[in-house]
Amino acid sequence: MNTKRYTMRPATAAAVVMACLFMTDLASAVTIDTVVSFAPGAGYGVMNNNSASYSGPSGAGTFDASAVTVLDGAALALGGTTDSPGQIVVNFSTGSVINGPGADLVTYDTFGHSEGIIVEASADGSTFLLLGLNSGSLPTLCSPAIPCASYFDLAAAGLTSASFFRLTVTDLVVFNFPQAYDLDTVEALHFQPNVSEVPLPAALPLFATGLGAFGLLGWWRKRKAV
Repeated sequence: MNTKRYTMRPATAAAVVMACLFMTDLASAVTIDTVVSFAPGAGYGVMNNNSASYSGPSGAGTFDASAVTVLDGAALALGGTTDSPGQIVVNFSTGSVINGPGADLVTYDTFGHSEGIIVEASADGSTFLLLGLNSGSLPTLCSPAIPCASYFDLAAAGLTSASFFRLTVTDLVVFNFPQAYDLDTVEALHFQPNVSEVPLPAALPLFATGLGAFGLLGWWRKRKAV
């Protein structure tokens, strides 16, 4: 009697399991969730540009970390001048930006003119390496509908991953409130969540049941063939 055995190769099963574990919703933007420190410059403050989701304080001289965690039109003007620049250190606490094809990180300015910003990256939060700078453009206007996006690549600093980023004001600076770069948020274009942060896919238990069924079928066919 010729009996075919319907079994799944271990390598194939492992590949499917790994695909399930690391499958993510690519449509979901991963943005910073923590402000580590903020050293404001002159003219700093939160500008709420008709954001429906932001309900925190706004105006000159105000600060609210939640204003920079979502791309929603609420932005933090870092303030300062090239002699006394505003500076902010932010963090992705649930994982790391990783080096992938092209740009890995983007910063958004959603108010007024496109202003200058320097971006540095760090894996440990203490040693920062330069990713690059955007010198701004006076004729270019930024808005929530058309944000001014600045792209940065970890390869520029020789990094494979980083979770801390330091943003420092540089020319171009537009004076008065809001002054200098108006940071709406920082987004990861290539992101690796921490192992403990990877959610269990809803289909994984069903997949495990399927593996068990394959094993049982193979055992039953083998027993029947004897």
